Amino acid sequence: MKARKAEDRDVIEALNALSPHVLRHTAAKRLLDASAQLTEVAEILGHEDLNITRWYTQPGEEDLHRAMDRTLG
Repeated sequence: MKARKAEDRDVIEALNALSPHVLRHTAAKRLLDASAQLTEVAEILGHEDLNITRWYTQPGEEDLHRAMDRTLG
């Protein structure tokens, strides 16, 4: 029962961390992960400056590992 309560607290904390801003970042990153072009993501998000879109979609450590794996085979 104790583990369940801890799990419930983790879920509640994760939900409290959500915001429109976080969801926007997540959507942008998922679009790129699904092979959308940066210019397409910028258009969807309404960004005129691609640097803003780049900031929204910076790769994480896992992304960098995948890129290395693709490169090195």
